[in-house]
Amino acid sequence: MVRVERLVPGVAVGAGHADRGRRERGAGRHVPDTGVGLTELTRFSRGYLGSRSEVAVPNVYSGEFGSVDGLELDRYFTRVQFVEVDSWGSAHLDDPLRDDMPAASPLVLVAASRRGGHKQQRLGRVPSMTWRTVHSRSYLSFEIHMRELVCAAVRYRPAPNSHQAVVAELNETFGTTFPTDLPLDVIGALTGFGYNREVDLAANSPRRTVRSSSRRC
Repeated sequence: MVRVERLVPGVAVGAGHADRGRRERGAGRHVPDTGVGLTELTRFSRGYLGSRSEVAVPNVYSGEFGSVDGLELDRYFTRVQFVEVDSWGSAHLDDPLRDDMPAASPLVLVAASRRGGHKQQRLGRVPSMTWRTVHSRSYLSFEIHMRELVCAAVRYRPAPNSHQAVVAELNETFGTTFPTDLPLDVIGALTGFGYNREVDLAANSPRRTVRSSSRRC
């Protein structure tokens, strides 16, 4: 079972993207202007995390690990410093959340968002929940494919070269396979989850040898 144990503190992730002003959004967090939209997030990466029976996150109240669902993910990400506290469902392709949310506790904001319909899923789309990362303004989505497979999809702007060198070193040190241009706050949010891209899965899967047999007449 893949369990999210903790985050790795102490990584500076705020530099590298030009901030177009700063404002408060949710729980008094100071973040860059949220004007970055879907059309500006030109890069995309998807990683397989595991099956629903394998991926687990700790309950914020009891600390016990539970299966991944919308409510548990919402609660878990209120404690993750690299993403904003609120999220939206697959009914929205772009960030529908207001930019002038007053300061409040994370759980109060989550409850208000549910009442506002931001969590709704759209029939015909892959069920998902998406968070915006605090510094790079990336979209981090947790998706459920075929009702069983849990994936993380990221839409982002490429990290600066100085950060890419850090990601390459992280991959080498910890045996991870994050794209080197993935922003550091995204990697921080994914700490503890296994992140395997399609190319990684293909490279590590056992190869099947197809043998042909000839029939003599």
